[in-house]
Amino acid sequence: MERTRFEASKEFIFNRTQWLIIKNSQIIFSINAFNYADDVVDAVFYGFNTENPDKKIKITPQDSQTLIDIPSSIENFEYVSAYLVFKDGTKSEIKKLVKF
Repeated sequence: MERTRFEASKEFIFNRTQWLIIKNSQIIFSINAFNYADDVVDAVFYGFNTENPDKKIKITPQDSQTLIDIPSSIENFEYVSAYLVFKDGTKSEIKKLVKF
């Protein structure tokens, strides 16, 4: 039963929520807004204008949202890519969000 809940939680967080948001000049990771998310998600990897996210943010129960400023040194910011690392060691697919 626990494994089924865990797998359902992974799918819900990645596919059914807006955990990755671009707003103004920031990237917002909103993962722990879901009561059980800190039991499921271990970290987020992200990157700017890259298909291979390489920056890591550890997810802790105290974080409800993490805001990352888009560095001004990034010329022609087009998109952010990110994936989730779950507590069981598995990873989500890479999600790509284009600046609009």
